[in-house]
Amino acid sequence: MADPEVFPADEAAITQRHWSEMARARQQAPYLQAELGWLDSPIVRERYIHSAISGQPGVSWLEWVMAGYVPRSAASICTLGCGAGGLERHARVLGCQAAFDSFDVSAGALAVAREEAVRLGLAGITYQQADLNSLRSLPNDYEVVFGCMSLHHVLNLEQLFQAVHEALVPGGRLIFNEFIGPRKFQWTDLQLEIINRVLAALPPRLREDRTQPGTAKEPVKRPTVEEMDRIDPSEAALSDRIMPLAHQVFEPVVIREYGGTILHLLLDRIMGNFREDAEADREILLDVFQLEALLLKTKVLPSDFAVAVFEKP
Repeated sequence: MADPEVFPADEAAITQRHWSEMARARQQAPYLQAELGWLDSPIVRERYIHSAISGQPGVSWLEWVMAGYVPRSAASICTLGCGAGGLERHARVLGCQAAFDSFDVSAGALAVAREEAVRLGLAGITYQQADLNSLRSLPNDYEVVFGCMSLHHVLNLEQLFQAVHEALVPGGRLIFNEFIGPRKFQWTDLQLEIINRVLAALPPRLREDRTQPGTAKEPVKRPTVEEMDRIDPSEAALSDRIMPLAHQVFEPVVIREYGGTILHLLLDRIMGNFREDAEADREILLDVFQLEALLLKTKVLPSDFAVAVFEKP
């Protein structure tokens, strides 16, 4: 194993503060993310993402993996980067009664997770603060370890995957839903050109920046690494290595890529302009969905997001 890289303490503090603020904002205004981002939009989820992953518009990625890849008898499950605890709460709704050990670096996000668990009367979930970059072992043996939009924030991925491998029982599974695109969001020129051509072709009412009413969304640009580190030093720290390293340590069971290469950046901050009850808006979105699907199918662009199930031999 290569020597793990050091994640500076001051950068870890920036990351903790950023995700604490995000968790509290989502708790106080849960509708906001659907207005701004593609992953939280019901239109995108049901008409594009769910179909790409489960094959059924009404079946989410978690419902799909819980039904097909998580044993009903599972007694112990771990969540890496649990954030505000949405995965554990949804798993309980789906009937999963396994005990959860759930870890996150953000004390603020964990506070929200505990509050919501208490509010809903959910037992058997232990929330613990831990930096996944320095996690060398896990406290129990697990049938399943989950990661949901958290592994791309880990710099010491090889170390973490080895810890997961040791903690999984034989035949245990690592299941993740992740951003696997360019490290530090260093988007390709071709990707940006396609996104900005589509953005420019949208009607003005659909280009309005929801964070700055009355202002059109600017063309998407490649951020500098310094800009990325100023906001969240952990963002996409080693995102392009998630799949290769997972294949080195585990055996793949199933992988579902679901795009986002165009949609992620195109719809950011304008998603709320598209109304599901407006036929013209729906048709435009469906056209963009088909464009991205074609670009992925013909391998003009790779998928930036994927759900994957890996197994410990």
